[in-house]
Amino acid sequence: MKQDRRQHSAETKAKAALEALRGMRTVNEIASEYGDHPNQVAQWKKQAVAGLSEVFSNGRARQEQAESDLRDRLYEEIGRLKFELDWLKKTGPCRLKQGAPWRNADIRRFRWGLVYLMAIINWFSRSVLVWRLSTTLETDFCVEALDEALGRHGAPAIFNSDQGSQFTSEAFTDRLLRQGVRISMDGRGRAFDNIFIERLWRTVKYEEIYLRDYESAPQARESLGAYFTFYNGERRHQALNNATPWQRHYAGSMS
Repeated sequence: MKQDRRQHSAETKAKAALEALRGMRTVNEIASEYGDHPNQVAQWKKQAVAGLSEVFSNGRARQEQAESDLRDRLYEEIGRLKFELDWLKKTGPCRLKQGAPWRNADIRRFRWGLVYLMAIINWFSRSVLVWRLSTTLETDFCVEALDEALGRHGAPAIFNSDQGSQFTSEAFTDRLLRQGVRISMDGRGRAFDNIFIERLWRTVKYEEIYLRDYESAPQARESLGAYFTFYNGERRHQALNNATPWQRHYAGSMS
């Protein structure tokens, strides 16, 4: 009567194959210990040897993929830094002349959907000049923020924004044109045109919004107010030679 073949786990097969590869005992001795035929142990050894090349090739493939991903991230960062450098060269040396800073405006929506965050920043110092929350996408809250920025910080030489309806509206653009401000808008598909405000949103999300998970608009307004105070006055930026945005902003204004 034919005897049923024993079922072994993958771990047991690997141990038997490893012993056979070491050669310290014969295949017959190993087979006797594991209760199987010597031919079966020989087959496990053969499979182990055949699989070694695949293990090493997969490891190299993973290493090559990791290196490729790292190169992509480095090239992306190089592109961003070059873009920033080009803009800083256009605005002259590291001094902020009166009326010269670019302002950048954008809107972001929270994940729970009904509250929108808008900010105007100074490109040179990275400072958040004003910000607003709104439960609608009407133009009014953007115009109010612009009026505050112009009143507190004066008119910039250029104002940059995306092509959202709030920023292309007559109420918004007229205020800039009346003060002789040149209006710049991001081109379609030009991801780097708005890179400074996008970096701000990334920072705010990871350092504030994702950690707080606001449950209401008042809670969001209070917490964001505290964060932007910290961001402008205490958070140091490597790109600003470890200065805070307000330090760079006011030092430039006095130059």
